[in-house]
Amino acid sequence: MSTLAAYPHPSRELLQPSSACTNDDVTRILRLEAERLTLPISWQKKMEAVDIVIDTFRKHQKSNWDGYDAAPISEAACAEAILFLKKLPSTIPSPDVIPNPDGDVSLEWYIDQRLLFVATFSGTGIIAFAGVFGKGSKVHGTELFTESIPLSVVENLCRLFSQG
Repeated sequence: MSTLAAYPHPSRELLQPSSACTNDDVTRILRLEAERLTLPISWQKKMEAVDIVIDTFRKHQKSNWDGYDAAPISEAACAEAILFLKKLPSTIPSPDVIPNPDGDVSLEWYIDQRLLFVATFSGTGIIAFAGVFGKGSKVHGTELFTESIPLSVVENLCRLFSQG
C-alpha cells in the first residue's frame, strides 16, 4: 500500500507518481478539499498547510523555476511533506513551505533568527532536519520517515515552541 493510500482525501490524487493532473484536476481536487472545512480547527490548519504544499508543487513543476537551473519539485517530496503534516501533533503550529532548488520541499518553523527548525523532504523516506534554539544551541541530522514522525523531530519541535 502506498504511503498516501492510508489517507483517502482528494489531494493524494495530485501527488500520485503516475498521475498527470491538469489544472482542471487540481482545481477539482482543491474544491473537494475545501469541502473539508467542516473539520475541527486543528485539521483545518493542517489542510491549509497541505494546500500550500500542493500549490508549491504546482508552481515549481518546471526546470529553472528560480532562474538558476532549479530542478522541478518532486512529487514524492511533496507526498512526504503532506504525510508529515497530517501526522504532526495538533499542538505544533503549521510551518512555512519552502521549495528547494534540488527538487526537495522544506517545512520551516521560524520564530526569529535564534529560534527556528527546518525539516526537508526529498521523497526518499529520510527527513533531514536542523534547528537553532538560542545562542550556542543547534541540532541537525537525518531520520527515517515511515509510519510516524521520528521522536527526535517531534522533541525538537516541542523544544522550539517551549522557548518561543
